[in-house]
Amino acid sequence: MKISVKCKCFDELTQQEQSRIQVLRNEVFHTAQHLGQQGMDSKDRFSRHLLLYKNDKICGYARLLPPGLVYDEISADKFVVATSYRGKHIGHILTEKVIAACYRYYGDHPIRISTPCYGRKFYTSFGFKRTSEIYMKSGIGHIQMVKQRANFSSTKTNLVINSTRLSGNGAKALDKDDRNFAFSIQAEAICSAIA
Repeated sequence: MKISVKCKCFDELTQQEQSRIQVLRNEVFHTAQHLGQQGMDSKDRFSRHLLLYKNDKICGYARLLPPGLVYDEISADKFVVATSYRGKHIGHILTEKVIAACYRYYGDHPIRISTPCYGRKFYTSFGFKRTSEIYMKSGIGHIQMVKQRANFSSTKTNLVINSTRLSGNGAKALDKDDRNFAFSIQAEAICSAIA
């Protein structure tokens, strides 16, 4: 399955992309979870927006927030997979891309998320650890989880391993941006070792 990724600042989003993001947010948060309308909010202007595309259609979305906007750490929220793409590992791909983009755009900081309690096992598989007691948000039990930054060489290894696991084609399954990102991580690790 060929998935392309775009990560844009708010001002770079087209009207069509903004509209589709709102539709996706409402599809999941309003319709499925009964959380009210999910229009754009004040945090959107200061965030990056990660979009997954399959056949020119947005199949996944998440918002990346810089350190200090909501928490001291980087944070990510509004994880959404379009209904027609559920059960196809899009959530795994989305989460991997979000983690990589958070580090790429916001640097070497931990990532904090808030998730419904039922998401704990899923996010634990990506290295997130629970950091809060259960709290209620819109009538649903939530917890906060944090992922500490891995060292550069293990991040490169994880990108390759996770791509292999999902695609079955080894490193060849990495798209050009992923290969460039993996190589830049390797170069940074070498520079850090020399310094």
